[in-house]
This record gives sequence, C-alpha cells and structure tokens, in this order.
Amino acid sequence: MTGIVRSGTVLLWRKCTYRAAVSNSRVIVVGKPDHTDTARGEVWAWEHPEEWIQAYYVRDQQVSADDGRRIRETTDRPYFPDDWNAAITWEQGTVDLVTESGYFENSFDADESFDRRFEKVAAESVTAPYRTQEAQ
Repeated sequence: MTGIVRSGTVLLWRKCTYRAAVSNSRVIVVGKPDHTDTARGEVWAWEHPEEWIQAYYVRDQQVSADDGRRIRETTDRPYFPDDWNAAITWEQGTVDLVTESGYFENSFDADESFDRRFEKVAAESVTAPYRTQEAQ
C-alpha cells in the first residue's frame, strides 16, 4: 500500500507531494506530483494508523510510538473536496492579511494560484466518506 507524508491542507495545490511507500516495515520517500496517489495515501494512513505510526513516525522520524499516536490524535480525518471555492476564499483572506501588513506590495487574486483542472482529481480517487468534511 501507499502512505503519504502529511503536509496539511496545502495538499490541494502543492506542486509536488511526497509519497511514502510502506513496504517490509520501511518507508521510502520520493517526490511525485501525483494527487491521486497523495489522496489514496492519506486515506491509507488514516485507515491503518498503527502501521503508519510505526513506519513513518517511529522508523522514519525517530519518535516514540506513543508520540506518534499523540501526533495522530491531533490530525483531522483526510478531506478531499471536489470544489476548491472554500480553500480559495480562505487563501484570499491570507493574501489580503499579508498585503495589509505591508509584506506584499500589491494584493493578487488567490484563484490564480490554483489550477482548477485538477480540482476533482483527488476527490474522485477516494471513497465518498473522504469527500465530505467531518465535523471536528
């Protein structure tokens, strides 16, 4: 199976994700711009928490299994929407805030940072429960 090194909600628009193949209790991390593998890997890691904790947190990151479990407990269930409007709205708020602080000279349309040709790719690669955001 495939597991993914989590990087948070930026998964929707990252140009390169990290895929970790869990095999024979080893984790091999490689760069790969493949949102289908990323989504499926996130789901796999969620559905196989002990294997993921051992393979990634314990063996790769060198933390204890208990620490890996604590980290996992703070992680939300993966969510892959087939509509990025909410993410783009949130990102625009960040752009506006940073612009108001003076860090950016000029604001820009956050929508330009998203390649909507890939909007449904991750959602279509996972089962329905992972296309709906669970109340946290």
